[in-house]
Amino acid sequence: MRIHDFLLKRKLSAREFAAQAGMPVSTLCRIINGDTAQPRIVQQKKIVKASKGLISFSDMWPVESALNIEGIE
Repeated sequence: MRIHDFLLKRKLSAREFAAQAGMPVSTLCRIINGDTAQPRIVQQKKIVKASKGLISFSDMWPVESALNIEGIE
């Protein structure tokens, strides 16, 4: 489940979830918005743990970002 979907289902704000995960809300928002192509493993672990496994590591690796390699369309 994507982070955005998790927040909607749980009726949580990014600020609330960031606090639960022990990370700055700005970092979480960059991950949600795709501004961080590859979140650090420490950040990924915090997100997975705070979601109790409902968000998996692969959910933070959107296929679209992997396809945005220069020269590949």
